[in-house]
Amino acid sequence: MKKRKDATAAEHPILFSASMVQAILDNRKDVTRRVVKGTVWCLCGHTFEEHEPGRRTLGTCTSFQMDRDKTRCPCGLPGDRLWIRETWRRRSVCSSRIAEVSTIEYRAGGPMLEVRELGTGRVPDVNWRPSLFLPRAYSRLLLTVADIRPERLQDITDAEAIREGVLLYHGWETPEYLRQVEAARAAGTKPPPGLSPRDRFRHLWETINGPGSWARNDLVYRIEFRRL
Repeated sequence: MKKRKDATAAEHPILFSASMVQAILDNRKDVTRRVVKGTVWCLCGHTFEEHEPGRRTLGTCTSFQMDRDKTRCPCGLPGDRLWIRETWRRRSVCSSRIAEVSTIEYRAGGPMLEVRELGTGRVPDVNWRPSLFLPRAYSRLLLTVADIRPERLQDITDAEAIREGVLLYHGWETPEYLRQVEAARAAGTKPPPGLSPRDRFRHLWETINGPGSWARNDLVYRIEFRRL
């Protein structure tokens, strides 16, 4: 596996929803999947798609090994670092004559961050700010990339879905299901079974990427990381 050769690892921003940030903070998530943009190349010179069943014969190449020089993943290479962008707001500002200390609060909860900045005039936020606009200096979580590999979205297993942090994800629960749970509790009986981890991940994926995104079965990067 090719890794970053530089003494200083490259850094890349990565967006996570509040529920997934909570999973990272709780050490329930160490894998994420992102849709591939562009072509994923094998060391043999063929693409990932050409290695899939039903495609052309590839001669002596029997397994896919990603060419990390030709394939440009937005999360870089193993050994690179990812700084998390999440929903945030400036909770308070303490000013002096030439500088200010802003206390940054995050929608996912957990520890806040104090940032000292030159200049004045900043004010606390009333509303949450989108994760896309979180400055690097306000990011509290840093990850290191352990592994990157391409695969089809629907290849995910229950075990992998658990590593995606979905066990405590409840966005899939319909009003009808919640009524059944409450009725079971009132009757003192066992509540109805919920979705499998894989199905919870499917629901979460479509919540983020839109209806039909699961059915497309896109090629994705499976990115394994460690929290620093």
